[in-house]
Amino acid sequence: MSSHGADIAALARTLFPAKGRYKIRIVDASDDDLVDTLADLHRSTFFDAAAMPQFELGAWWLA
Repeated sequence: MSSHGADIAALARTLFPAKGRYKIRIVDASDDDLVDTLADLHRSTFFDAAAMPQFELGAWWLA
């Protein structure tokens, strides 16, 4: 995990200290199932109002 990812994970543990309440994970953009999940969430949230992001660019997180 990059240092940026480690910083975000540490912040999440600080904000949400109760174990089991939240799981925050970085998305592996090479995993087609996870990319499909991101695409489904994007369509459910934005409908046709926003272009589909290029999930292989940048860092994506699921909580």
